[in-house]
Amino acid sequence: MTSLKGPKNVVSLFEYLYRRNRISSYLEEDLGSGDITSEVLVPRDFNAEAEVWCKETTGSAVICGVEEACMTLEICGCSTTKLVEDGSIVTTNQQVIAVKGDARAILKAERTALNMLMRMSGVATESRKYCVLLRKLGVDTQITATRKTSPGMRIFDKKAVMIGGGYPHRMGLHDMILIKDNHIEIVGDASDCVNKARRQVGKNREIECEVRSEDELISVVLAGADIVMLDNFSVENAKHAMSKLRELGLRNRVKVEISGGINESNFQDFAQLNPDFLSVGSMTHSTKAVDFSMIVKCKNRLT
Repeated sequence: MTSLKGPKNVVSLFEYLYRRNRISSYLEEDLGSGDITSEVLVPRDFNAEAEVWCKETTGSAVICGVEEACMTLEICGCSTTKLVEDGSIVTTNQQVIAVKGDARAILKAERTALNMLMRMSGVATESRKYCVLLRKLGVDTQITATRKTSPGMRIFDKKAVMIGGGYPHRMGLHDMILIKDNHIEIVGDASDCVNKARRQVGKNREIECEVRSEDELISVVLAGADIVMLDNFSVENAKHAMSKLRELGLRNRVKVEISGGINESNFQDFAQLNPDFLSVGSMTHSTKAVDFSMIVKCKNRLT
């Protein structure tokens, strides 16, 4: 039987408290003024045990969110035992957490804890799927997430991407300079955006710039962008753009990210171009949840 131990440094303390506060807000959203069903049916201080099971049937789900589910239950006053660690590949119908505590508290935490597990495991499973495909192709490309996450869930979505083997990319607008099409529309020219940003932030921050054409690509590389994003390029156009960078001797001066419309059907074609990054928004904005359930066990029933 375990409870969550405190973080070991200031950075992890901040993250721990941030995650805990987020989860508390999810519980408040679900609880509202109280669990009226449990309050009328379940007496106070009635102890129970519960089991959290992954009901995945494919045998390929990546478990993620165990720590968050345990934190959810602990906030409600329950004690937990983790039976698997995040990153484990689950077998069919496997128990992942054992729970003890007040029955009302278990029921209060149930849905929020399961929601965390279902979503985070779904994201981690999707991330791993693409990472496995990259390994099979033998390329050096890294799979990355985007900011297309559910509101309030970003830190958990990004963690799940990493558990699956992917790269989280920026956590938010504060993380890095990333010049997008709307910035370019306002300023008027992509290379001017790069030059202006460089003057403001110096050489200590990486600058990434989205490009919409081959000419724009070359101009921002010559302006000193560290990373270029080929956004919504077709496979053929991306292939031609990569060839142009090599032809001009610019490929080693810049990292290349390909983004926009990448999915399982075209992923291999883009990956074989060997960009530095392939970003897949669907990992977090439309991932399929992994099925989990909680089974309450009572040694002494009320009737």
